Order: sequence, then C-alpha cells, then structure tokens
Amino acid sequence: MAINPVFRYYYRDDVREAMVKAARKREIAGVFDGGGFSSRPDMVKNPSDILEMVKKGAIEFHCSIERWTNPMSIRQDNYDDIREGWDIILDLDCKDTEHGKEAAKALKWALNEHDIENISIKFTGGTGFHMGIPWESFPKEINFEPVKSRFPQLPRAVADYLREFTRERLISNLEKRWSWEEMAKTAGIKIEDIKNKDGTINPWKIVDIDPILISPRHLFRMPYSLNMKSMLVSVPFCIDDIDKFDKEWAKPENVRTDMGFMDRHRKNEAESLFSRALELKEKRKDEEIRSGNVIDYEIEGAIQEDYFPACIHNILKGMSDGRKRAMFILTSFLRSVKWDWDVIENRLHLWNSMNTPPLPRNTIVMHIRNHRRKPDVLPPNCGKDGWYMDVGACEPDECEKYRNPATYVLKTFIEKQKKPKKRKRKIKSSYPTDMDF
Repeated sequence: MAINPVFRYYYRDDVREAMVKAARKREIAGVFDGGGFSSRPDMVKNPSDILEMVKKGAIEFHCSIERWTNPMSIRQDNYDDIREGWDIILDLDCKDTEHGKEAAKALKWALNEHDIENISIKFTGGTGFHMGIPWESFPKEINFEPVKSRFPQLPRAVADYLREFTRERLISNLEKRWSWEEMAKTAGIKIEDIKNKDGTINPWKIVDIDPILISPRHLFRMPYSLNMKSMLVSVPFCIDDIDKFDKEWAKPENVRTDMGFMDRHRKNEAESLFSRALELKEKRKDEEIRSGNVIDYEIEGAIQEDYFPACIHNILKGMSDGRKRAMFILTSFLRSVKWDWDVIENRLHLWNSMNTPPLPRNTIVMHIRNHRRKPDVLPPNCGKDGWYMDVGACEPDECEKYRNPATYVLKTFIEKQKKPKKRKRKIKSSYPTDMDF
C-alpha cells in the first residue's frame, strides 16, 4: 500500500524538529485541502503534534509573525498584554521566481546598507520568497516607547521605506535581464500596466513587497511546511545563494533541514533601519498636512469591536449558512468603521476559521482583492430581505432606529466618546495631528 506523500514527508524526524524550533512562542494553524484552517489559537510544542495534525488532514502549516508569551491564551482584547515581540517578514510576491530573485538581491543590498547582515530567506513553495529579520535584531525601545507595542505600524513603516529605498536598484536589476515587454509577458500583465505616466517603469507591478503579512495575528507559511498547490517545501537557504536557487531544492525528497530561518542576529542590528523608516513616515505626514489634506475629526482611527451591534457580533462567532453574504456584510461594515484592508482580511480569516465548514481560503483572498478596487459602501440596511434575518444574525435592540449597523456604530461611538461633532476642515498648522506612533 502506497504511503501518503504528505505523511511521508512530515514523518521525517528532522523536518518536524526543525518546524518545532521555528514554532516557538508562535501561534500555529494547520491548513487543510480546500484552504480551511484548523481552530485558533493553537500551538506546536512537540514533533508528535505535527503528526497529529497531519493525521487530521493538515497539509500546510502556518505560523504567526508575532511572538506570544502563551499563544493559547490569545484573545481579541489582550494582544498588547501577551505579545512579546514580532519579526519583520517581507513577502516577495511575484508570478515568476526569477523576478523574485532580483527583488531579493535588491532588498539584501538595502538591508546591508543599513548595517543588517543577518538576513533570512526561504522559498514560499510557490513562486516567491519570504525574507526575514528577527525580533532579536531590533532595539527594544525607540523614541522612549517599547518597540513590541508598535505593531503593526512600525513594520509597515519599515516596509514602505524599503520599497522606496530599493526602487531604483530593483529597476536596474530587472532591466539588466529583461526588456519591459519580456517582464510584462512573464508576469502575465499588459505592458501598459507596468508603465508610469512619466514613462518610467513601476517595478512593484512585476514583484511586490506584500503588505498583507504585516497585520495582527496574520500567519505565514512555516519554514519546512509543504505548499499544497505545488507540493514543494517552503525551504530556507542562504541569502548568498539566491542566484543559484532552484526549485529542485524544494522537492520533499531533496530537502535538507540544516538551515534555520531567523535564527541569527546581532543586537540592535535594525536600529538604523527603524530610525530612517520613521523619519520618512514623519516627513510624509508633514507633506500631507502642508498640502491641506482634510482630516476627519469626528472619528480618529478604527472603531473597536466593543462598539459593534449584536448582529455583527453574531456573525463574528462563525456561520454554517450564508457565509458569503456574511463576508460581504463584514467587509462593508468594517470599512465603514475605518478598519484598514489588511486588518479586515486578517479578521475575515480568523472569522472563517470559526465557520462550519470554513470557506476556501482563496475565496477570502479574492473577495478582498475585488473589493479593494471598488468604492466603499455601507453594509445592507437592517430589515432588507436576504441579509441579517436570513443568515440568523439579527438581534434587534436600540439599533433599530438607525436602520444600518454602521450608522448605529458611528452615532453611538461619538456619543459614548462625548466628543462634540465638528465639521471637516483643512489643517493649517504644520504640526502632525494624526500620529501613528
């Protein structure tokens, strides 16, 4: 009788030991055929835990960017209390692995320019790469504030800064190997899509640093996990070997586990990078303010779940029927209460893990991508046929007079905060009024 290739791979002691090492103090989830996640929160302590999840149908394993004192105690209201730290993971998202190699080389150069030498890289198992800088390389305070509490704003600032810093280098790397026509064809897009209005190339249309990884409780594919689509391994390797990398290295039978991922560091190695990233962030804020951009004083930042109406809380508990309608309700509602797209996607994946059964993971990914391109809209009105009542979420209370869950939250939030309503006005002061840090 033939042995299941998934079980055969994870049965290797060295593979499971390497995965347990990478899983320390991280939230872990197994991913099943079809994209559904195992229940969260969860963690892996022993090699046998991996096999038990494989026996239940897990093919891939994903882990958190954040480090937790106890991953099993994670709740919506205690992230800041039990988060010990976080890593920077740069997801090089591309259609062609060769494009990803050039982006990895550009990022390696950029990090070296900021005195960072301990850079980890692994193949995703698909077409791209994950590059990592470990928590141990970070300063523990910056501007007299603990770095661990500056998630996800600080790593997002770092990613934005690195995109700008590496832009010209990446363009040069790409153009040395391909014409614009060849790049566009290999990436599966039209050449018009990679051109800027000024006639230059936009390298991020060819290979991007995906910001989705930089959000609370977001998971990424673990080192040495299989990729269920390709059945290749997310294998770490030495960054100096990027030009030599071949997908043959990622075949399960060829995988060696002697290379760690984010297991090397130098104290305060990332201090210069963080300082420069924050300088750019503040510079951009000053420019926005001087340009006279309108800031909405009525609502500052995203409204938290404590203020949500009963119908939204009921949906967030998980659904067995009406999951796609519920997904639309949540998306439009969360945008209406000022949640960022990456945080919304992360919350939808968490919600989906509570559904019975979960939707395929790719359904949520594509749903978010489609809605990012469209104007924001309010969720359906209360009482409208086919929505809250039909999916079993409606629980009328004082919200009835507002006719829409988003309107209810916006109104009650302002009242509870006891903030006088002010009209939008242009900022004349040069002092930043919308600080993230």
